[in-house]
Amino acid sequence: MGRKIAILIVAAVCVIAALAIAYHTSDDSGSKDFIIIHTGDTHGRIGDDDGTLGFSTAKVLAERYEEQGYAVFTVDLGDFMGGNNLLYVTEGEYAILPMNKVGYDVITIGNHEFDYSVDVMAEQLSHLDSSVICSNLFYPDGEPVLKQYEILEKKGVRIGFFGLLTPFVNTKTLDIRGDLYVGDPIESAREMVGVLKGKGVDAIVLLSHLGIGDAYVPSSDYVCSVVEGIDICINSHSHAPMEHGRFIEGSWPIIPSSTFIADVGCYSKYVGITSCISGVCDGILYRGEKLDDADVDAVVHEVHDKAIERGNETISSTELDLTGYYDVGGGKENDIGKLCLNYAILLADADLAMFSVDTFGAGIAKGDISEFEALAAFPNAGKILTCRITGQELADYIVRNLREGGGPDMLEFSDNVRVYTDDAGREVRSITIDGEELDRSRTYIGTTSIYALKQLFGLSEDRIVENLWSQKELFLGMLIACAPIKEDMLGGDRYVRS
Repeated sequence: MGRKIAILIVAAVCVIAALAIAYHTSDDSGSKDFIIIHTGDTHGRIGDDDGTLGFSTAKVLAERYEEQGYAVFTVDLGDFMGGNNLLYVTEGEYAILPMNKVGYDVITIGNHEFDYSVDVMAEQLSHLDSSVICSNLFYPDGEPVLKQYEILEKKGVRIGFFGLLTPFVNTKTLDIRGDLYVGDPIESAREMVGVLKGKGVDAIVLLSHLGIGDAYVPSSDYVCSVVEGIDICINSHSHAPMEHGRFIEGSWPIIPSSTFIADVGCYSKYVGITSCISGVCDGILYRGEKLDDADVDAVVHEVHDKAIERGNETISSTELDLTGYYDVGGGKENDIGKLCLNYAILLADADLAMFSVDTFGAGIAKGDISEFEALAAFPNAGKILTCRITGQELADYIVRNLREGGGPDMLEFSDNVRVYTDDAGREVRSITIDGEELDRSRTYIGTTSIYALKQLFGLSEDRIVENLWSQKELFLGMLIACAPIKEDMLGGDRYVRS
């Protein structure tokens, strides 16, 4: 098997070297060959019999290329701490320990590293043996939170790496407010290119968690088009794998620049191999079978077993079967939502609580509740806040949503809200809060999510009164505090047909 792998890798390198693509490093006359092995957006797919390549494949590939005499750099693009329940029960440690066995040279962070809290992120990142960089994450006084760049030299090749984090974190990750902020990626890129050019590196490589496409502002390709001097950009966040500078699924346009752009996609389906051979940059994806490394695999199995044990521990119980969104679908209330919203309004001291029905996931069967079962009921890692909303704005949304059939964006409410409709459930006849008719001229304090505030109601962040907790933190705490869960904790139907 080892000889077969070596032959495949040599063939891949020959293909890379032979391709005459017009992407060159900043010094064509004196370019030096190197290869970058990259992973990113792994989201807990670490290779423990989960059908993915995992982390061991990256290590073996790096070692095989090194045996061929190349200068090899191994990097990760972030989003390794959040994305599945095995990560959540260990607060990211599930990925951290195996990554240390890979021997990454440089790692940058993504938005999912913030899924727990800033303190948890800092603690877990401190356990990484690799250099962790991010050029545009700052404290309020402007001091960088992490190392902004890294210069590494192997076999006489000096590469300057810098990392960019999506500004999405500023608006979606409420934990960082007042503690940290994500700065302008373009400004940071210009600064880093200037610094690294002054350090005499052979190539400048951007490790980008910005994404590519209309949904990402600014996108990686846009940054590269307006900031000169970036030789290679390895993109992540948009989950779209690339080979030879092009997407392998779909045909989204890439803004032209002199920068070669690569992307490994997500979920450890591939391992990225980006190279500069004789001054020509190119990128391919390893698509073969999982490659095993004894040291990595041993740790993978160890952390997997511990996470399974932790996740199967009982944290609560219920005296009745509880429906979730996956059971009843859109346009209908579910029991998990009723229970959670009654709890949320009490803790937030608000006038009402409201979340879309698809905030909640799987139902929970009668009996003991494990942490895994609880996490399946609360699949989202969003944040909870209180906000100002007028009675008119609330009524307008409810009326419009029900006329459109409710669907996944239909609102679940705390038990003090009633929406009276016609027999079909499409036309609103009356809305009451605490038994009184909704006052459309009044401003209410509502507990909701950042998604509901901005996407459903179309309101801006200046409506936020207070940022509270993560959804998982609140709802898991609710299950523990309410044990055993009884039917009277749900309250009645919030939507009443008459």
